[in-house]
Amino acid sequence: VDASWHESFHGMVRAQLREGDYQGRQYGDMLGLFNEMLFHTDGYTDNAQSINYLENHDQERIAFEIRTNPVLDIDQAVNAKSKLGALVLFTAMGVPMLYAGQEFGTSSPKTIDVNKLQWERLNDATWSDLRNWYVTLARLRATNPALTINQIEPLVVDNERKLLAFKRWDDGGNQIVVGLNFTAASQHLEISFPRGGKWHEWTLDYDEDLGDTATHTVEIPASGGKVWISA
Repeated sequence: VDASWHESFHGMVRAQLREGDYQGRQYGDMLGLFNEMLFHTDGYTDNAQSINYLENHDQERIAFEIRTNPVLDIDQAVNAKSKLGALVLFTAMGVPMLYAGQEFGTSSPKTIDVNKLQWERLNDATWSDLRNWYVTLARLRATNPALTINQIEPLVVDNERKLLAFKRWDDGGNQIVVGLNFTAASQHLEISFPRGGKWHEWTLDYDEDLGDTATHTVEIPASGGKVWISA
């Protein structure tokens, strides 16, 4: 055995997604969240040993848990929060693990009885959109070596505004900056990028030229995030 499920990762992310404390983890603890995105803070010696997950057969589904907050008990909110959780999962250090049906927002409660996957959810635009988000995130991670090695650094840790930004990079010159917003309102955030010049923002698919100034104010969408890849 050379890896294990990273239990504390899932608990900390859940608190942020449901906008409320969860099993002793506090909503808005951005430093705690960032620490769970590392591997060594929980005793691992390499990112390949840490198996990160948002849900498994031992816990309620993410889509079920989000709905325990009455404010978030609508499909659009569940879709946004599920996307945000997936973005954390695929950009954190460690190996992402998916539980069957997570990628299309399965929300049935935990049970030991028969509980078949609701494949018909893929006929709904909200959940097929979520599935496509997972597909592109998997492609992002598979094609960017900066997301699979042991290098990460925080850029902004703002507990009050519930904002987190960090960078990932490899020795080949690939650099990625991730900005996350765990509130229900869009916010502006000043980020000091590793360098100026051109970057490609992946979630909305547009290019951004920072010019000679690496410090740049960006807008992070409500319950969402952005990913910049060095051009």
